[in-house]
Amino acid sequence: MLLFILNAHTHTNALQVIGGNRTVDENIYTCIFTLFPSGTHSTHIHLDVLVPPVIHVKDNLPTLADKEVCIATCTAADCKPPANVSWLTGSLADNLRSTANSTHHDDGKTTTVSYLFGVPTMDIDQQVVHCVVTSPALLKEAKIPFTIQVYFAPMEVKIVENLKDSFQCVTDANPKAEFNWTRKRRSSY
Repeated sequence: MLLFILNAHTHTNALQVIGGNRTVDENIYTCIFTLFPSGTHSTHIHLDVLVPPVIHVKDNLPTLADKEVCIATCTAADCKPPANVSWLTGSLADNLRSTANSTHHDDGKTTTVSYLFGVPTMDIDQQVVHCVVTSPALLKEAKIPFTIQVYFAPMEVKIVENLKDSFQCVTDANPKAEFNWTRKRRSSY
């Protein structure tokens, strides 16, 4: 439902949407009214519909390497007007870069995706960056933390004797390694 409000003293007007906003409601509206004794008057107002983005951050599961890959993506989907999507990388600014692109939909909404690139090394593993989304349709900027995960297999495995007849298998891996212990059977002669 649309409600047209006119302040006769200041000659200002407003159009308020009551209920859900839909992009199909965006239009130029004309209000025609009669005042006695001056007669019929009309005024026009443009209704802009703002649609906040649906925000999602995705881990692209980078594995330990020495070449640049896409580490994560941040998406601001189905918003109007288009959102600005960027990354706050702090001390990792020299190690990471980002690019973004937008797709405009037939219904007037836009999806913007920002890609975070870097070389997946141990130096950036477990570091926190933030996806930042700004839009006139949001009350304040959205700042979503993301912990970079670099996935790697065990590079070195150590067997440590803890107590008499007790051993521990130690390694570094992401995700954490699972261990299976086996014992060779001895022949009895």
